[in-house]
Amino acid sequence: MRNLIEEVCRKVLGEEEIDEEESLRLSRATGGEIFSLMEGANRIREKFLGNEVDLCAVVNAKSGNCPEDCIFCSQSTRHRTDVEKFSLISAGEMLEAARHAGRIEVTGFGIVTSGRGISDKEVSVIGEGLRLMEKNLSLRRCASLGTLTKEKAL
Repeated sequence: MRNLIEEVCRKVLGEEEIDEEESLRLSRATGGEIFSLMEGANRIREKFLGNEVDLCAVVNAKSGNCPEDCIFCSQSTRHRTDVEKFSLISAGEMLEAARHAGRIEVTGFGIVTSGRGISDKEVSVIGEGLRLMEKNLSLRRCASLGTLTKEKAL
């Protein structure tokens, strides 16, 4: 496996493509091989992306009351936490949170909501918040809103 990792790194660093079989074989790395894989990935990252980091901030735009059972999330029904529960914040509050993030020199800003998805009304509010940010700030914008239909996403 270590030979494969070295060969793939050499190819990628030389800006050659790797094939599907090589990718699949890399995905089967285990134990100490994973550290070699991580070291190779780091060399590739340094060559193509350098050592700069983009910072992103998020606003918890809707919190609590989530019926999902996501093991990683403190808002999950799985966990008994004292998470503050509130409905979707306003578009103006989203903009203010993004303005605050911009003052601490982040390059990206995300809107995050609890739950499986969002309602049509919430889509409108979030869309307005994103439009306000686009008009007033130069931050990259993203959102994590649960499962959306194609229509809601558009």
